[in-house]
Amino acid sequence: MTKTKEFHRELESERARWLRRRFLVFCWLWAIVSTGVALLSLLAFNDEGQSAALTAWDLATTLGSLAIATAAGIYAWRTPVRPAVLFGLSYVLTVAGFAMAAAFWRGQVLLDGDPGTTLRDAARGLPLGLLVRHLLPCMLIPWTLRESLRPAGVLVLIVAVVLLFDVARGSVPAGPAAGDFVLSCLAVAPGALVCWWRHSRFHRNFTLRFESSMYRRLQSELASARRVHESCLPAPIDDGPVRLSYAYEPMRQIGGDLLFVYPPPELRARSRNNTGDRYEDEGRGPPSDQPVSVVVLDVTGHGIAAALIVNRLVGELERIFADDPAAGPARVLAGLNRYVTFTLARYELYATALCVRIDPAAMTLEWASGGHPPACLRRAGGGTERLESTAPILGVIEPAEYDPEPQGLPIRPGDVLLAYTDGASEAADAAARHLGTAGVERLFASVSTDGMPSASYPDAILTRVAAHRAGDPEDDTLIVSISFAAPRRDMRSANAAARPHELVNQ
Repeated sequence: MTKTKEFHRELESERARWLRRRFLVFCWLWAIVSTGVALLSLLAFNDEGQSAALTAWDLATTLGSLAIATAAGIYAWRTPVRPAVLFGLSYVLTVAGFAMAAAFWRGQVLLDGDPGTTLRDAARGLPLGLLVRHLLPCMLIPWTLRESLRPAGVLVLIVAVVLLFDVARGSVPAGPAAGDFVLSCLAVAPGALVCWWRHSRFHRNFTLRFESSMYRRLQSELASARRVHESCLPAPIDDGPVRLSYAYEPMRQIGGDLLFVYPPPELRARSRNNTGDRYEDEGRGPPSDQPVSVVVLDVTGHGIAAALIVNRLVGELERIFADDPAAGPARVLAGLNRYVTFTLARYELYATALCVRIDPAAMTLEWASGGHPPACLRRAGGGTERLESTAPILGVIEPAEYDPEPQGLPIRPGDVLLAYTDGASEAADAAARHLGTAGVERLFASVSTDGMPSASYPDAILTRVAAHRAGDPEDDTLIVSISFAAPRRDMRSANAAARPHELVNQ
């Protein structure tokens, strides 16, 4: 998964919350330990009568440590501190804690009667003290490996200065001092390893949670996008001389196939209900008998990118028909080619399209096809005719040279036109054999002879395509069925004959 700005922003936000919690624990734990040490020192002074100088030094270091830890904890608790400040405070507390511990032991050395022996013992204890003072913050503060090495470098530097001072005074031999320095360098390794392991686990777990959250969000957005995409598909037309049904199976949640009908079925139904009588009074057919334009379009690619292109092409189709409601297939196909050439081809995105215009009054069908799989017209009396491609796919030829070459056919009541996208013809079985155009036509013939209504053809054909296909679909599949019935001329004639009789009776 490519790490986006949102991922890094969420990661840093989660780590900042984690850092604040752990930093407060670190401060309060340090304060509790320092308080305990101070109380023990007081008890030792009161009960055992230790020297006032030694106890005062002990109290000074422990109370100073307590004051620093308490002040840092209160500051981080009451103030919304930036992560960089908290990291800086954690470094300061770690270094200050080690420095105060070293100062405490050096104080004992200065007050001891045998400074040489005590200094050698204190020098031997430096690697252990560094280990403890570095490991504890590493276990609590969510440092990365690199961040854990910053205070570690300062701690090692403090050890080096102390050892050099002891060697210069002659209190500690150079050989043992060098060994203590090497051990001190190695003492930071456990804390660094803890930080590396914990941060790696945190990063892995956060990435898993983030990707799961993004996946759920993406699924929700895809569901919304699918509803928007499907709203571009028209409602079926189940009455009138031109009837249309379809079945759509995108390869993913949304796809790059489009069915466009003009006038839209809902507009035709509204016009029929509101103005049907006026059309009949004027001697024209009702709105349902007016020409219908159908466009079946397939964009290269799949998924979200293809769906976005489809939505853009819907806008172009609406513009074409708004400019010329009577636009024929050649005009529509040329307009689509111009749009794809100038806006999408530069990104190597293309499309195929079948544009059909049916005139129920004249019982004619006109089409133009840009590289689309051939549609199949099944005659009511038997036999089939193919609507072959009349032009190249959209976007590969300049608009000035693009010639859609429209074709026409007469239609009769009972004829059915089947159009589809290449997801049907390219469906492959387990032996990688594609169904092909002939295979789709065989399925068309089989459902036609089963006696089912033409409105059920797309679903039945899609079911049989899925049965032929081995595995999941590898392309979007759109199957469209357009059937033809007799126009309502006889009804108009009967109404015209009845109206004078009604007037006479009145």
